[in-house]
Amino acid sequence: MKKGKLKVLAAALVAGAALLLAGCGQQTQQTQQPPQGGQEPPKPIQPVIELTQGGTYGGIVYFSVSYNENSQVQSIEVYVDGKLLGKQEITTSSAGVKPQALWPSFTLNTLACTEAYIGTDSGTGCSPSDNTPVFLNGKHTVKAVLKNAVETKSVSVDVYFQNDDRLLSDLSGNSATDAGGFTWYGGDDLTLKLIPVSYSGKPVSKIWVYGRGRSVPRTYICGANTGVDLGAGAGRAVEVPVSGGSASVTISKTLNSGLTGGVQFSAGLKYDDGTYSSTLSIADYALDFYAPTVVDYRMKLNGVYDATVNSIATATSNWFNGDSPLYVKANEVASRWCSGQQGVGGVSYQIQVLDSSSNVVATLNPGDTLAGVPEAPTGSYDLQVVNLKDALGNTQTAPIASAFGGATFGVDKTPPSLASTFAADGKTLNGTLGLASALTGTLTESGSGVGSAANDVSAALPSSTSAGGAGWLIEATFGGCTYTLDTLAAANTNLPTTSGSYTLDMTELSASATPAGCTSAYSAPTASSGDGNYTVTIRAVDQARNVSDPVTVSFYWLTTPPTLTFNSPLPATVTLGGSPYFDANASISVSSPVSIYKAVLYASPGTATYSAPTDVQVIAPAPSVDVANGAALAWASGGTITGNFKDFTSLATSGFSFTARFNSSGATGTWNVVATAVPEAYDNTGVINVTNLDNQTSQTVRVNP
Repeated sequence: MKKGKLKVLAAALVAGAALLLAGCGQQTQQTQQPPQGGQEPPKPIQPVIELTQGGTYGGIVYFSVSYNENSQVQSIEVYVDGKLLGKQEITTSSAGVKPQALWPSFTLNTLACTEAYIGTDSGTGCSPSDNTPVFLNGKHTVKAVLKNAVETKSVSVDVYFQNDDRLLSDLSGNSATDAGGFTWYGGDDLTLKLIPVSYSGKPVSKIWVYGRGRSVPRTYICGANTGVDLGAGAGRAVEVPVSGGSASVTISKTLNSGLTGGVQFSAGLKYDDGTYSSTLSIADYALDFYAPTVVDYRMKLNGVYDATVNSIATATSNWFNGDSPLYVKANEVASRWCSGQQGVGGVSYQIQVLDSSSNVVATLNPGDTLAGVPEAPTGSYDLQVVNLKDALGNTQTAPIASAFGGATFGVDKTPPSLASTFAADGKTLNGTLGLASALTGTLTESGSGVGSAANDVSAALPSSTSAGGAGWLIEATFGGCTYTLDTLAAANTNLPTTSGSYTLDMTELSASATPAGCTSAYSAPTASSGDGNYTVTIRAVDQARNVSDPVTVSFYWLTTPPTLTFNSPLPATVTLGGSPYFDANASISVSSPVSIYKAVLYASPGTATYSAPTDVQVIAPAPSVDVANGAALAWASGGTITGNFKDFTSLATSGFSFTARFNSSGATGTWNVVATAVPEAYDNTGVINVTNLDNQTSQTVRVNP
């Protein structure tokens, strides 16, 4: 119920049997005029008011005025005691319409306090400033005046009005609107003004009233725990003298400090003759004099995980950060009729941060964080609520201290800082190198620390359902799926809990869960397998749930050497036949998923006696190169090779066609023609390192004299 006047009890309509009273009362007849244009003249009007002569009525009365079919009535006016109730024009002249279909109905409001309301059922017009009824109980005359083109005729009926005396009320004082738009009263003394409406006309000397807890009709507001104490005890009636047409009673905040919820006031009249009214007037209000209390302190950890401060302190080892809003869950009192909370709401408060000496370090509004509180170790701070009040100003004057059972907390607002020293980012990483292929970097963390175990990779970011966890958070994208790497071999202790360098051996990490939509579990790369593109993201989460900026690196993990193929082989036997040389054609190609760093061609003697590098040459493509070697060539870790060879790196993957010349001066015997290659691979310092990644193919050529 919105703020306004007291709801009044509608008097019961006392309706007698409807009698058709024709021709009753004063009638006036005019001389009939001849019809125009040969039209049938109207017959004399025979009006009827459908109210019982001498009947008793109250409240809202509906009735009709009827007349004979051939009277051609054009208008009807109805009066009560000479006051115009209503007027209707009869405009329908369609053939075949029965007169009763046109008989108008009228509304008679016997409760009206102003004449504007006597013909409506939308209210009474009764108010604290206008509480005198238009009609007192007793005899009244209802008259209808009907007109047609030639005559005016009236009919009247005497009836009796009977309405119970009642009260209006006006509650004034401090008020506020709740979230549902309903007005509550309280927070200070209120005044209930009671105004009699006497339909009986009897003088009123006093008004008696009491209030009890009762649900407010057509709202969610449940009844208060107790009755209203108007000075005689909760729920007990008091009598208040009428002065100047009204009576007033104070609803004291002091006497009703524990009252909140719906209240129904019942009131009656005491007349000058000492008798009382036979009926009650009632009004429903929502009152709240109860100061809210704290249910618990709450925090939205990192802005996502909403829980009590106590549970968050437990999860974070009594560390809080500067990015988590604080607020309080407050409670007004629960009604005996309600399982939920009861009261106007609109609770406001402030949260104070106290140091170990109970000095106020900061005063926060709801939703503020600890961003302005200095960093300090655990045991440094506590919380208390002050200025706790609802929208009506019901206030807890004393601070509500101890946020979580006397425990104290520290503040760490600085996220860990990560840097990467992994210099092979965006390159091919030689996965056969052991820790030389590990991811490396530095951690800077000076506050709450990232955990208690050096190999803790079970960290999780706070979410709407979890406080997350401190430690290292490592994710790897491989094969189109992103895995959380949450298991690290116990032997790996290269992840510090505070500032220091880290070494992350990918071969030691695994994932316990397969992401939705991915068909295969994560398989950690090893020194002999797992080739493919990896993107690894590393974050550190400290115990206060500060999260470092991510370090992200990408690389191709490579453990498989390239494949070399003689697409067009050299002849197995070459006969010089006295010629100074023999030229043989062949082609080679190299296959690798990554770029080739270097590919070379050389020849080493089998049964042939090595005499000079010119024994075997590659003469095409130019320039000519001596490729005969006294021993097999070997790759250094940096991808270098020494000796006589033909470098065909630029043509390795597209195909290298060449012409080998075997010279008669020293080429006779068998030769091994070898093609060998290495990929472009690096160690974690960014240096080319092709160790274990070289491969070769060869052909044996016999050179006859």
